[in-house]
Amino acid sequence: MRKVVAIGGSCIEICATSEGSFFHNDSCPGRVEFGLGGVARNVSEALCLFGENVSLITAVGDDSFGGVAIDRADEIGMKMLLEPFLGEHTGVYTYFTDNMGVFSGGVSDMGITDLITTRVIEENINAVLFSDYTVIETNLAEEVIKKIAGIDAKIVVDGVSGQKCKRMLSSIDRFHLVKMNKIEAVTMTGKTQREEILKSLADMGVRRGIITKRKEGAMCFEVRGGKIYTYDAENLANQPQNGSTNGCSDAFFAGFLHSYMNEGSMEDALYHGQAAAHINMQSTLPVNKALSRKKLSSVVGEFRRSVPIVRGIV
Repeated sequence: MRKVVAIGGSCIEICATSEGSFFHNDSCPGRVEFGLGGVARNVSEALCLFGENVSLITAVGDDSFGGVAIDRADEIGMKMLLEPFLGEHTGVYTYFTDNMGVFSGGVSDMGITDLITTRVIEENINAVLFSDYTVIETNLAEEVIKKIAGIDAKIVVDGVSGQKCKRMLSSIDRFHLVKMNKIEAVTMTGKTQREEILKSLADMGVRRGIITKRKEGAMCFEVRGGKIYTYDAENLANQPQNGSTNGCSDAFFAGFLHSYMNEGSMEDALYHGQAAAHINMQSTLPVNKALSRKKLSSVVGEFRRSVPIVRGIV
């Protein structure tokens, strides 16, 4: 078990799922569900379900939604290091999917995350210094990301979105591991071709990275001896049909980190990340409550048998 501190956003997620195809500019019959979300919170919950020792530095309000977040943290043994902010409302993320779980769009009200300031980091610096790994995400302000990057610790970062990922550019060579999706990787580098993206990231100082590719799977890479070693894996062919893709990227990151932090190779971590995302897709919740170390191990075994990892050198 590793000691992890995560820093970033928490929110209530409101998922509206249409009964059939989602039609823009029209009212669609369907169902509406509530769950907890936020990149840092999602990754933290999944890591807890995998058995890791996790503390979370996040901002919630003194409202009923904040109470739900605190109750869930208590339920799974996750330590919330900040008290609720008085007079503030907890973040809300509303999004839309069709009956196949395909994401159509959303609106994020995460202004409360700005209350995680450099002063908050200074007041909680020991949580970072005495953890094995620190997980952050780019919902944080750029000055806060810079502050955390200046701490002598193993820091891993999630790019979150094509716009927000730019906040980590000035500190990118300080991170132990960087996770992006394809859009974020293109935004960060200004390149569109795989080899050019990888070389550009290496030139920026990225030594270990993950690039998720949604339906195409995911890849990771590490720079050793002036060469970029790549590992690619596709998704399982039998993807669930009744879940949601929302939150799967966070589950992937948690599965990857769970393996990597416990001395797994990049290849092994990639299998664990893909397996975690696959399990998460079987639920409409941002984090599938069925996630567990035992379940993860079982699906990893299935991946090993059916999805080979393709190795390469750039």
